[in-house]
Amino acid sequence: SSFNNQLTLSTSSQEVLSRASTLSSITQKVDELETEAVGPVLLAVGNLLDSASFNGVGYEKLVGVLQSVDNVASVSGGSGSMPFLTQILTQYTSITASQLFPGQKAVENVM
Repeated sequence: SSFNNQLTLSTSSQEVLSRASTLSSITQKVDELETEAVGPVLLAVGNLLDSASFNGVGYEKLVGVLQSVDNVASVSGGSGSMPFLTQILTQYTSITASQLFPGQKAVENVM
């Protein structure tokens, strides 16, 4: 979709944050999500996290994206999406770990 293509081209942290906000908005209501949306949303999240990492976006500003992942995961019912979910969580963990200071306590994101 064009949304995914645009995510790949995110060239600024402001653009990444704008796309994260859009993604959070369109995945907000679980009862409005269909299983067909799972793949495109997970692809969009992966692209968004790649752009966030490249542009140095703070992990704390991406928490809404985790809610999007949680919402589509509940819709997918594990329908083959587990490898993608694992990859996305690994990406987010890498972003978070790269922004911690030596000796800083672990970060806990509760949804």
